[in-house]
Parts: sequence; C-alpha cells; structure tokens
Amino acid sequence: MRFWIVFALFPILVNAAGFRNPDFRDSSYRMILVTAPVADLGFRDNLEKWIASEIKDNGGTAVTYLSMFSPAKRYDAKQIEATLAESRIDAVLVVSLSSVTSDSQLFGILSNTQPLGYGNLTTVAPLVANKRRATASLTLFDVASGQSVWVGNAERTVRGFKAKSETAVFENLAEDIAEALKADRLLAK
Repeated sequence: MRFWIVFALFPILVNAAGFRNPDFRDSSYRMILVTAPVADLGFRDNLEKWIASEIKDNGGTAVTYLSMFSPAKRYDAKQIEATLAESRIDAVLVVSLSSVTSDSQLFGILSNTQPLGYGNLTTVAPLVANKRRATASLTLFDVASGQSVWVGNAERTVRGFKAKSETAVFENLAEDIAEALKADRLLAK
C-alpha cells in the first residue's frame, strides 16, 4: 500500500525551460495566437484551448488558431497577415508535440477470500501503475518582425491515478507552457 501513497504524494514530474532571443530581451506580448499543428483536429482544438486558457490564467491574453482560421480553408500570407493585424495579434506560439507516451505496469495482485456456505469466494484485482508523458517544442514568434523571440520545451509526466485520464497530461502541459512564458516575462498585462 505504501507504493500508492508515494504516487499520491508525487503524481507529477515537470520540466519547462526557455531561452530568449537577445534582440527581444525586453519584449512582452498582449495578444498571443496559440497553434498546435497536429493531425487530430478535435485534439488540436482542445490543446490550443487548454494553452490559451492557461495563458489567460497567468495574466496574458491568447486566442486559438482554430478559432480564427478554418482548417477547411486555405489562406495566403496576405490573408493571414491581415487577420493577425485586425485581431491585434502581436505574437504566435507554435507548440509542436515531440513525444507522447503511455505506460501501465502490473506490479501485484490483490486477492480477498471470503467463506461462503459451500466453499470460498476469491476476488482478485490487479494492481497497476499508470504513467503518461508528453513533451513539446515551443517557439514564440514576434508578428511584426517575423523573428523567433523565445524557444523552449516542456515535458510533463503524470503518474498514478491522474494518469488514468488521457487528457490530464496535456492539461498540465498547457499549464507548464503558460507558466514558462510568464516566468520569462513574455506575457504583457
């Protein structure tokens, strides 16, 4: 039983780091467009929303790519630039998932035997340790110059009961990304 207590106390491992372009060391951004180019549009929509929401929770303002640009339509550079200018987007955050893993390990079996009138009833349940991990490469671009302002990566590992949820690792990864942007003073008030 101690094994579960350890997982309950330390269910999450976090690593997020970023580096600024020295030419933009004093820049911060009022409106960030979040894009996470993945093939599954439903998942992409959720991931972009989680990140935008976390940016808002950390004092910034963000919108999702899919809320501004339909995946069913092709846009040329002029249309994109006009939409960004019209919406006062001053930075674009590109989130590229580089690794997503899920692992479950059987580490024991719990059995319980109860006497019945004509014999015993034995119940057996597996003890499973779950782990999910996601890593992402991050690039923040300044819209006015087209230059990358900040590059980073984020990694989140969720263990134990939280790892049963497929979305927990990504919701927590979104939080890490927003906190890294805030820590590097990239979110304008």
